[in-house]
Amino acid sequence: MSNPNSLQTTNAKKRKHDQTATQSLAGPSCAKTPKHNPIPAKKNTAHGDAFQLNLLILQFVMAYISKKILSFTLETEVPEAGKFDDLVFSYTDKNNIQKYLLLQAKHAYDEESESAIIYGTNLLTTSSNNQFGLVKYLKSYIEIRSKNSKFSKSDFVICTNKRLGFSGTSLDLKYTKVNANVDGKHIIKFKKIEKDDPEYDENLVSCLYGELYKIDIDTINDLNFVKSIRKKYKTEYKTKPSSQNVNEFLKSLIFSVNMPHELELEKKIEKKLKKQFGMDSVKVVSS
Repeated sequence: MSNPNSLQTTNAKKRKHDQTATQSLAGPSCAKTPKHNPIPAKKNTAHGDAFQLNLLILQFVMAYISKKILSFTLETEVPEAGKFDDLVFSYTDKNNIQKYLLLQAKHAYDEESESAIIYGTNLLTTSSNNQFGLVKYLKSYIEIRSKNSKFSKSDFVICTNKRLGFSGTSLDLKYTKVNANVDGKHIIKFKKIEKDDPEYDENLVSCLYGELYKIDIDTINDLNFVKSIRKKYKTEYKTKPSSQNVNEFLKSLIFSVNMPHELELEKKIEKKLKKQFGMDSVKVVSS
């Protein structure tokens, strides 16, 4: 029996089932809210679930209509993906090269609140209720690599409608030095991934409508950032990862921030379906 959380398709199947795919994603309409306003819904986990679901639908639609993808697989809640199990996507291009994307989705109910800003201290914390502590994601990365999993060479994404707490107009994220005698401020530098960057793969990140960033590896070693992560990892898991493991993880990690919230993602799905299938009206409901 096939995995109920898995979707597979090929270009031949795409042409045959265009109309079926369109209808299966259609449904009654619901109210929409402009970005940066609190979502008009009960404040519970449903909005986060809807955000994840719409990312899955959008990734499916984008891969389905792509002329550069020969075949693809889309899954969710895959144990082998560890903390990056919300969206697990692989595709084979026309050169028969297979690539993987593992994604963790984090959604803010109120995009204007202070809690919707990611600071450097959030990246270094090991608090169980913090969504962006890198130590727990590093653990998943190391486990995936140690098992020589097919996901070992994946791009790893933390996707959120939250935003990075940049300092001024520069792409610098402040954090407080760990175990410092004084609370001196240090800087984590980020590199924005543009569409003309060699590392940008439109087939992998087609559902990511936010801004894409990577931590600038060339600057963090001087700040003992890697050392701090290793130390916190040892405290948390009683073993110390190598500097190489940490650096490779950070090189593979993409932050997709300022994403549209779940209702805006519905609009983007509807727009794509209308354009692809020439339909006058498509309504997608996930919440």
